[in-house]
Amino acid sequence: MYGEGCVVMSDIVKLPPNAVDVSTYCYLDILNRESIERIVVDKGIDTIVHYSALLSAIGEQNVPLALQVNCRGVENVLEVAK
Repeated sequence: MYGEGCVVMSDIVKLPPNAVDVSTYCYLDILNRESIERIVVDKGIDTIVHYSALLSAIGEQNVPLALQVNCRGVENVLEVAK
């Protein structure tokens, strides 16, 4: 299957109530492995493209959070994907 309907988008930002098309959007905290797993199973996801990260300017202001998001987030995605 290909196409727009086969892509599930996620972010830690909740969409506003007036968002146009939210059918393929899921609120997701990359630090919550159980949520990642639930969405992958519920949506039948077989491929994950992971871009969650805190860039250096923000990460330098909060190093512990940057390490969690940038390292633990990758670990969570890899664990769910295996």
